[in-house]
Amino acid sequence: MALRTGKYKHLNVSPYFDGETVTENRMTGELEIKGTQESDTILGYAGYLELTSGYVGYVHMTVDEIDEHKKIFSKNWSNPKSTWQTNPAAMARKTVLLKLLRDHGVFTFDISRAQQDEGEEEPTITDPEEDIIDSEYIDPDRPSSAEDWAAFFTRFQNDFDMSELIAVQQDTGDAQKAYDVMLEQHYPKD
Repeated sequence: MALRTGKYKHLNVSPYFDGETVTENRMTGELEIKGTQESDTILGYAGYLELTSGYVGYVHMTVDEIDEHKKIFSKNWSNPKSTWQTNPAAMARKTVLLKLLRDHGVFTFDISRAQQDEGEEEPTITDPEEDIIDSEYIDPDRPSSAEDWAAFFTRFQNDFDMSELIAVQQDTGDAQKAYDVMLEQHYPKD
């Protein structure tokens, strides 16, 4: 979703290994990985983003910081079927990426650009008298467009754990179902 904004020139998360150190320029906040990799032991992950406007953001987390994060924010991290157990490197990268985006990212996007990226076209109505083939009830409290969803996430991004949302999406394979579960959990109807 971040890439669809058209605001990112570079967006990356990379591990750093035993023998390498991350140094931070205290004046600019710029991170640099120095040293030579001595083994395949990962010490942490560093994230970098550059916006098309020229803004640059950096973040890094050690493996210990990532482990502490997962214990606080993931309810099922110790479950053998949890992605934290089956693919810990991907979850570590995701954790650092989300921290990078929350600290430095841009959360707005252009709906027309998103539709072009997905290959979707604007629906056109040629005959208003055509029979309705398919319809469904639309909950007026539920965001209905990509712009509404973007506004929803921007407004309420601190009210829920993104890893929970991503886990539901991975379990169901359905982004809409994940949003609905998240809405019900955090904003139940009376």
